[in-house]
Amino acid sequence: MKKIINILIIVLFLASCEEIIEIKLDPLDSILMIEANYNITSNMAEVKLSKTISINESNQFPEVSNAIVSISDELQNTYTLSEIKNGIYKSDSIRFKAGEKLKLTVIYDNKSYTSILNVPKFVKFDSLVVRDAKITGMGPKGNGINYDVIVIFQDPPNELNYYRFVEIINGVPVNNNFVYDNKISDGNKAEIKLMRRGRKLEIGDTLEIEMQCIDKSAYEYFKSFGSTMGGPMNATTPANPKTNINGNSIGYFNIHTSEKKIFIINK
Repeated sequence: MKKIINILIIVLFLASCEEIIEIKLDPLDSILMIEANYNITSNMAEVKLSKTISINESNQFPEVSNAIVSISDELQNTYTLSEIKNGIYKSDSIRFKAGEKLKLTVIYDNKSYTSILNVPKFVKFDSLVVRDAKITGMGPKGNGINYDVIVIFQDPPNELNYYRFVEIINGVPVNNNFVYDNKISDGNKAEIKLMRRGRKLEIGDTLEIEMQCIDKSAYEYFKSFGSTMGGPMNATTPANPKTNINGNSIGYFNIHTSEKKIFIINK
């Protein structure tokens, strides 16, 4: 602490004797951001493309139009996604099966970005348990109650499986995601508490949990956001998140199953 104080004194002294020098920082190079999801349960693929911005710009990421976006298998069966609005590419006609290896290709500005993932197997979402955690606090509409949220499913034996759980409250996804691998629960019934600080719910609120079975590389991407010891990964703030896309880009490709459970708070 003494060393820091001494440095500050020297800096202040120099500032009083010399002209102020403004250091101009070059803006960051704009990088393509890719958010790619293929839901094999609904056959819906959606890819969002945008560009990064410099730190002194507004928090509006420019959409990327006129890109070529496609998903193909090892036999070169290819589905091209249509741009339905600026930066949003979709297709609801894609058909692939568990165990296949798929390739995402994005071509933009004469550059190619790719990602190869395995199509995961479906694992049934058995039940959702929501119970009063006996902790009261301020909710968005007044005095809310903190709830425990527990997901229950049977993990298949003798294989590595990766899961992601998305929490949605009153139709709005919360800024958290939870990922979990089965290294401990292989072949057993899994009961996992989705731990999140400040989960305040009130009577009439609708809580929805989506269970996704995901590929290992997507798991590693979401895991890189942070972790909660003893439970699934709980990501709120990025901490140098990995990418599973090749090329000078950031983002992810997530092939996943989807099954949802809904709970309405009634007491």
